[in-house]
Amino acid sequence: MKIKSTILSLIILVNSTLLIGQITNGLVLNYNFDEDAIDQTSNGNDGTLINLADTSDHSGTSNSALYFNGTDGTIDLPNNGSIKPSLPLTLTANIKIDDLSSVRPIYHSDVYYNNYAGFWINVDVTGQIYVHISADLGSGSTNRRTFATTETLTVGTWQRVTVVINAYNDIQVYIDCALTSGSYSGSGSTTMAYTNNIGNIGQGAANAFTPYPYFFKGSMDEIGLWSRALNGNEITSVCNGALTLDKKEGKKFNLFPNPATSNFTLQLLTENNFNNLTYTLSDISGKVVTNDNISNANSKIEINDLSNGIYLISLFENDKIIGTERLIIE
Repeated sequence: MKIKSTILSLIILVNSTLLIGQITNGLVLNYNFDEDAIDQTSNGNDGTLINLADTSDHSGTSNSALYFNGTDGTIDLPNNGSIKPSLPLTLTANIKIDDLSSVRPIYHSDVYYNNYAGFWINVDVTGQIYVHISADLGSGSTNRRTFATTETLTVGTWQRVTVVINAYNDIQVYIDCALTSGSYSGSGSTTMAYTNNIGNIGQGAANAFTPYPYFFKGSMDEIGLWSRALNGNEITSVCNGALTLDKKEGKKFNLFPNPATSNFTLQLLTENNFNNLTYTLSDISGKVVTNDNISNANSKIEINDLSNGIYLISLFENDKIIGTERLIIE
């Protein structure tokens, strides 16, 4: 029975990894918000936390999401062209809004006073989600194209928001995997252009109409940005946790560096006497390519002979699987 259980677990994990391999295609930024804004992709788009606090995520796991105070809490994004993709693009975020006394910004690709550029996503005081694009030609409704949802978010509730921007007149917004309805407004250029300014998570840029920056109030978790449009099945997979294999919840060990080239270190996160503790390294087909015993808290593992790709590291105690993490070899 133990063997069957282990095989079933590995099949599930392999299927998850195959799905992740598809989902990570075009993924240019991915934050888990486990006490930081470290980019989980290989692009190095780490964010800078400003006046944020750790909080519990949607499942109640402590220190696995970030809290924005609504007054000066934000994340500065790096000035990197990889997170300013051309259309189409997709952005997803798991959010919980505390109040809607003012507009609550989720993501702004460019923070530029009195000028609209790139794309930005806000939650209005009505709870509607507003998605905008602009071509760096000024501010006001004549210099932006906007889609506003008919459906609204609920204060105090974790909800997954996913936005797909194909064109100025083809914008899709999903709330908890459900496609919303809505309407378009604005005029001017039908294209999108970025500036050389940095972007922000949780902060909106000031302009002549709103002379002070405005901030998100509530919690955020699991943000991802793609340089392509996700399809309906992929959006459902993201809602079901396809980006969260490496989340801290229940995590038994870390792998670093990840992505790796010639070797990596398996670091145990819990105390263990190392009796009957082993690991397997499997490719995405489920084939075990190497395995060995674990004899200390930091085990260096050589991978010079392995091809580039996505692999699974599974940790076993007394032949029972106790954890699995994803490893990317480049």
